Amino acid sequence: MTILSQPDHPVRLQGGTSTPHSARPTAVTVTLTGLVTRSMLSVLALSISSSWSPAAEQTPADTVVRGGRVVTVNRDFRIVEAMAIRKERIVAVGTNKEINRLVGPSTRVVDLKGRMVLPGLIDSHVHAGGASRYEADHEIPSMDTIADVLSYIQGRTQVVPKGEWITLRQVFITRLKEQRYPTRTELDSVAPDHPVAFRTGPDGSANSLALQENGIDKAFAAKHPDNVVVNPVTGEPTG
Repeated sequence: MTILSQPDHPVRLQGGTSTPHSARPTAVTVTLTGLVTRSMLSVLALSISSSWSPAAEQTPADTVVRGGRVVTVNRDFRIVEAMAIRKERIVAVGTNKEINRLVGPSTRVVDLKGRMVLPGLIDSHVHAGGASRYEADHEIPSMDTIADVLSYIQGRTQVVPKGEWITLRQVFITRLKEQRYPTRTELDSVAPDHPVAFRTGPDGSANSLALQENGIDKAFAAKHPDNVVVNPVTGEPTG
């Protein structure tokens, strides 16, 4: 299981070794051997259902994490100050005072100093192979606006021969200030001589040359109204 971070200054705790919190932001993770190989759902179920009980007080915990904000993700989305771990299982969550009762002579105590603890977050859909190839021939800058996207594409027209494709795959519209795709007209304005595809997985937008090369016109859009966004006045694809 992985224990993460406060919003600004995460801290990393690996295995049984604590890394002191310093002024420089560091990443914090508590990794419990074996939990990764088990179902994370069972771990989360324990964290969700665990609360203070007399039975939990009988044996000291192996690790106590306290002084922070522990997100249990239970039905009430309860956030507590501390939690206790024994034999690679979360056995109790509660206030610092409650969980301190489980501190014994050999208990490892982690002071979160206000940091946040989240259930392990596992990204199982990263497309690592594709991501590793996207910047193989040139660096792709950070883009926060449609203007950034258009500036990048315009720059690529100086490198990519006329008539060849310019494709941008990395920038999802949720990362853009405008929260939308660049339009056909906008893409045409910076790359009139190149087919351009702005892709975000299964969706995307294209300029006029790209639409033309793929046979996507007014007639095609009329046959596929659920797949092509059109200008409500002209019926032409917007890109």
